[in-house]
Amino acid sequence: MKPSKLLKRIFTLTLPVAVLIAPIGCESELKDYDGPESVYFYHGSEQGSWTIGVVRTPFVTRVDFADVTGDTVKLDIRVLVTGDIKNYDRQLRLEIRADSTTAVAGTDFVALNPTYVFPADSVKAEIAVLLLRNTGLRTEEKQLQLVLTPTDDLTTDMPKLRMLFSGMIYQTYDALTYTIRMNDFVTQPETWSVNWGEFTQKKFLLMLEVLGLTRENFSSVLYNRQIDADVIMSNYLIEKYYAHTPVLEDDGSLMWFAHCADVFSSTPGVPWDGKYN
Repeated sequence: MKPSKLLKRIFTLTLPVAVLIAPIGCESELKDYDGPESVYFYHGSEQGSWTIGVVRTPFVTRVDFADVTGDTVKLDIRVLVTGDIKNYDRQLRLEIRADSTTAVAGTDFVALNPTYVFPADSVKAEIAVLLLRNTGLRTEEKQLQLVLTPTDDLTTDMPKLRMLFSGMIYQTYDALTYTIRMNDFVTQPETWSVNWGEFTQKKFLLMLEVLGLTRENFSSVLYNRQIDADVIMSNYLIEKYYAHTPVLEDDGSLMWFAHCADVFSSTPGVPWDGKYN
């Protein structure tokens, strides 16, 4: 009995032929993958250029629109194929797994084609997915799950992949499934002032609207103008209060800045009682 040798890792990008990791056993030797020609997703941890707001882990990409400039993010999802290179195009089919998808075509992403071309003389193809920023992503993370399905040209017989870590099996992945998660959750800027009260996403977005700022320039513009912002926002909220159209936080409390204290008070988490001073 001698220790088994591990087959070449399937994640190696330089090989023209994909190979599998052999299970641990006796007398196993290195050999190229010789199963049916099958498509599978590239694991994605090194896919594409590094982009702020885009976080990739094996077979999962998360897009944080709060860290993205612009209203769209384009992802190029790479698909590979086992077997020999062919000198003709082959058809690739993609489906959306409905029971694992909450994202809506036309709202959260541009509708995808069901079929794509695996180009001749290549072992890889790219599927472009265009994600769309929208207000719904501010309160709920959406998920889009893609799955490869067989065609007359290519099978989906690829077994699950086992990623190695320090020579041991670290985790098993389904290489036929790729998951995209997206959100637009707003986080508290480092320059948030105590004069602005408790941070909330609703308050931050209202500040952008009233002060005519963007997420990108918020901190730089207000770095030395925290008091000015407090006065402007307080006056805005006081005016709304006197007009009997007060601005409420999602928890029902009155939105509050420091200079609002001259007119009304508010406690985070405690709904306003509806009484005017």
